[in-house]
Parts: sequence; C-alpha cells; structure tokens
Amino acid sequence: MPADLGLSSGRSAAFSRCAGPRLAYVLARPLGSGPRSPPHSAPAAAVPTDNSLCREERIAMGMQTKFLLDESRMPKAWYNIQADLPKPLPPVLHPGTLKPIGPDDLAPLFPLALIAQEVSTEREIEIPEPVRDVYRLWRPSPLYRAHGLEKALGTPARIFYKYEGVSPAGSHKPNTAVPQAFYNKEAGVKRLTTETGAGQWGTALAFAGALFGLEVTIFQVRVSYDQKPYRRAVMQTYGARCVPSPSTETEYGRSVLAKQPDHPGSLGIAISEAVEVAAQRASTSSNLPAYSVIAVTDAAQRARLAELCGKQAHIAQAPLFLAWCADLARLERVCALRGYTQVTRYVENFLIAALDAAIAAQNAALAAESLGLGICYIGSIRNNPREVIELLGVPRLVFPIVGMTVGYPAQPPPLRPRLPLEAILHRERYNANQDDALHAYDRAMAATGIYNQRQVPVPGKPNEMEDYGWLEHTARRISQTARAFLRELNTPFSRSRNFCPFCVPWG
Repeated sequence: MPADLGLSSGRSAAFSRCAGPRLAYVLARPLGSGPRSPPHSAPAAAVPTDNSLCREERIAMGMQTKFLLDESRMPKAWYNIQADLPKPLPPVLHPGTLKPIGPDDLAPLFPLALIAQEVSTEREIEIPEPVRDVYRLWRPSPLYRAHGLEKALGTPARIFYKYEGVSPAGSHKPNTAVPQAFYNKEAGVKRLTTETGAGQWGTALAFAGALFGLEVTIFQVRVSYDQKPYRRAVMQTYGARCVPSPSTETEYGRSVLAKQPDHPGSLGIAISEAVEVAAQRASTSSNLPAYSVIAVTDAAQRARLAELCGKQAHIAQAPLFLAWCADLARLERVCALRGYTQVTRYVENFLIAALDAAIAAQNAALAAESLGLGICYIGSIRNNPREVIELLGVPRLVFPIVGMTVGYPAQPPPLRPRLPLEAILHRERYNANQDDALHAYDRAMAATGIYNQRQVPVPGKPNEMEDYGWLEHTARRISQTARAFLRELNTPFSRSRNFCPFCVPWG
C-alpha cells in the first residue's frame, strides 16, 4: 500500500473568552502552495489581530500557551485545497504511457472512494463517522503559542503551531492512515503492504490496520529495523508484520542480499520490495499465475541489457530493471506433479501468459509511481530474444514480454498529447468512423515538434507536401516487418523455446 494518498487532515481551532469563537485553521500536513481558504460552513477563520481583541482577551492571549477545542467542535469534513487554487493542478501522468492517469489506472491499487477524493475539486469531503470516532482519540489536537520563539526572534507577531504528537502513533500520519485503512476495509481489501524508514508511517498504518481488522506488512529499512527495536515493537504490538529490508521475501530483496549480505537497506529498496509484493497480487486468469518477473540490479547485467535493447542508456542508469515474462514452465511442472501433460500448442495459452505478465507489470508501475518513483516500459527487450534469454537464464516455455526500468526520474517527462477519447471509447458498439479523431491527433503531435517539422509528400499527390506527423510515422512503422523472427513458425528458435507468439501452434 502506498504511504500517502494526500488526504487533507482535520482542522482545529483556538477560541477566545469574550468575543465568541474565532477559529485558527492550521493544517496538520502541508498540502502544497496556494491559498488556503476555510470551508464556507465554518465560523470565522483567522487568529485575531491585537486591534480586534478586548483588553481581557489580550491579557488572556498574552498568558495562554495551549489552546484546546472541545470534541464536539471537531469538523465533519476535510478541506480540499484544490477548490481554492487559482488554477487546476496539472494531471498526474502515468509513468509508462505519459498519459494523464484515470480512475481505471488507479483501480488496481486504490479503493474507488480514495480515487474519487484524489480527483475531486469539492471544497469539503465528508469524514465518515467511523473515521471521526477514531479521530476523537486525539483530535482536535492542541494549538500552541510559541512564546519562546517569538522572544528569540524579537518579533511582535504571534506564532502558533499545531502539536500532532498526541496521536496514538505519535505523529500526524494517522490523520491519513486511518481513512486509508477504513476505505480499503470498505472495499473488501484484506491486506495492506507499505514501506517505512524510521517507522513513523509504518506505526501509523499498523495502528490503523489494527482498528479495522486488516493484515499489515511493513518493509522497514534494515538499519532502522536494527537500531530502533522499540519502534518495531510498537508496530508489532499493533499486529503488523515488520520485515527488515532488504529481505529474502522478494526477488529484489534477495538480489540485493546476494551481492551484499549485510546491506543496511534504504527507503528505495523498501519501496521496491513493497512494489514487488503489490505486483504479486495482480489479477490472473483463473488463478493460473502464468508470469514471472526477473529483477536485475547488477550493473554489468543492466549494461548488457541496454545494448541488447536498442542501446538505451537509461536501462544501465536506472538502479532496477524488471523483465516481465510470460511463463508456462511453472504450469508444466504443476501438470507433471499430477500426472498430466500441458497443452501448449495454442495461441490462447500464450495470450493468457502475456496478459498475466502485462497486468502484473501495470500493477508494479502504478505502485512505483504512487511512491514517487518513475518507470519506463522497454518493449525492445524482444529485439534480441536469444541473447536476452541466455543472459537472464530463461528456460523453455518462458519468454520475456516487456522490460521496465525503475528509479527516481532525473526530470519530469514532457507532456505529450494522446489519442482523443472518441477514438478509443466506443459506446455500446464499435465505431469505425475515426478519421476526424486521427487527423486531429496527427495535428496535435506535429505541433509538439517531436518530428522536427519534417515534410513528406501527400499520399497520391507527389507534388504536394505536408507535415510529417503521427499518421505518417505510424503507417511507416506498421507497414514494415518488425521482429519477424518472433512470428516465423518453423524456425529452430521457435521450436527450441516452445514459444511461437501469434502462431496458432505454440511450439
């Protein structure tokens, strides 16, 4: 489970004795830049200036350090800052396709209720009653006046801060962990997986999971796991399973330990292990997991893969390369154990295996992106299958479908237009009339400059020129043979692998 979905936290308030309630809105977690307006249903909004206070009030404010709000005043809605931004935030891009992420992309990882909150522009989002019941254990959290800091700065300003250490986890993080656990429980989720460094987030999710009866597995950076046994003990007390990372429970963890058995771990490794576990929970056809993933961290291996995959330098630069494979070798072993023979000579079996690998890869991509990582799909892993298979030690009945680099992006990727929705979404029946949408997309792609303003003859009109765009680029590519060796039925290679994609006999 990703660590943070960006839920806005509950609001708290300070009030004076003689002038009625005056609420001071202080967010428990920063939500980014931009104006922060209080919801319309709340009372007044700011800590009052000295000029607005009566003498008795000024004396009280000058002496008082801690300001508490009664439980009955706890808000019933989260404030969504997106409602008051001067302009909408840019859409979150899918790390693989660079298209704006939609609900369907997030569905493998998040409950629909949380997805709706992520895209909502409503000013107030109702806090469910079960969540409010939990919040009452520590909220409203106290507002403090920083008298010492005011004095040290020599400022006439009054400085206030919220103290979130009163929560059962000792930080502000249960503010989001509790609703995340609640919404997952409502969606029928049984287990949550996450990563943690020092242990604050892990403690918060362990606490929340215990409240709603969820199993929680936490990959904790090994050095913190060893140095902070009491933090680990707190997570375990709440019923969470705490695993030192790198661990022997994931392919990636095992690969790290194979090179350095005493590796101290890092948050990146812990995140990668959590991503791998998330990918293992991907949907499969009839619960026949016909895929495998090979995690490559060795620099020499990645450099060789970069050469085999079209000399793409970022394969060597990224710390992790994942090779997603269609895998029927495991199912062949299952058949052998029970005295059966697997039927592999049909394209259906290959489609099942390829689809399973693609779903698992997409799960991992979404999990990685939600944790702040970037990914890039590598289709050219199929350019030199013999060499890749030999390099990765892939047996027969296993075939690399797609590669994926994983790491922290050096810079945000450029935003490119995608096919209009009307060319992709068909309502009730398939609509073959797509020419207008295709030409519109062609113009949009040409305007990006990606094709360097090249000119080509108009089809059927050799004396007329037009911009080289997506239509021309795509038509040229699709009209040429690509990776022909994968479609040849009777080559020694296809026979030796028992893999002949897109041929009716598979073997």
